[in-house]
Amino acid sequence: NGIEIGNLISSYERINQASCPFSDEKIINCLETGGYIKKIYLFSSGVFLLPDDGMETILITLKKQMNSKSEKTGYHKMSQSGASKIFKIPLLAVPQDVRKNKICSVKTQNIVNPRRIWFQIVEENGTDVAEVLLKDMNAFYTSSARDEYQLTDFEDVSVTDILVAPYARQGYFRVIVLEQVDADFRVRYIDYGDTGVIRKDQLLRLKEEFYKIPVQAIQGCVLSMEDLQDDLSPSALKQFHQVRHLSGVFYHNFDDKDPHWPVYPIKMELIEPSTQRTMRDILQDFI
Repeated sequence: NGIEIGNLISSYERINQASCPFSDEKIINCLETGGYIKKIYLFSSGVFLLPDDGMETILITLKKQMNSKSEKTGYHKMSQSGASKIFKIPLLAVPQDVRKNKICSVKTQNIVNPRRIWFQIVEENGTDVAEVLLKDMNAFYTSSARDEYQLTDFEDVSVTDILVAPYARQGYFRVIVLEQVDADFRVRYIDYGDTGVIRKDQLLRLKEEFYKIPVQAIQGCVLSMEDLQDDLSPSALKQFHQVRHLSGVFYHNFDDKDPHWPVYPIKMELIEPSTQRTMRDILQDFI
């Protein structure tokens, strides 16, 4: 009915890295009561637009209004009427020791833009959850069992769908559909943060057991690099990836009422534990 919410939902997906669990009606009500929208008239149609400076605030507001978890599944859920969806991929919780000490071992994935990097938590026992998931998914999607998970010509692919897609020759990964690009689809690899354009015939449905692992990629803003306007050069990336062990130090007051990582890039520093060099120190000769 003339309500422009597509951009809002797409932004929610990009920031939160999970399907938007809110109905159109709930989004509009939240926008109206929060005072974040204004009504303008283009030709004869009424269109609601969200001011740029309100985007982050409204995304946080929407997340806080998320329905409680289902006792049976542990998933956040909405009713299935209208545009509502089952929010099947759990959000990643902040470990208690990280809340207390604000530091942990991390593994960086996408650091081209230090103001919005993507990283993963390395568990105390050294377990890399994303790598275990990747191993299990590759074992399944390279077997004959994958045939029943291939999309048919008659199945639609929609923005926010959670599916499986290949990445180069590295295997099969969980993705969220961000937008359609002609006959293809732009997706984000939700456990690593990278994006790519995929043909429909490359997409597969996600097996139920692979829905149960929380999204592994977390967004961060590296404070020592915050003033850098350009993306990192290939030589800078090569230099940084030579660092084998990294700690993430978080400059964030975690909300006791919200167990999950924030929907926006968390303020942090990347430090090499053995030398205490920051990301800026490591890359000083390349920036």
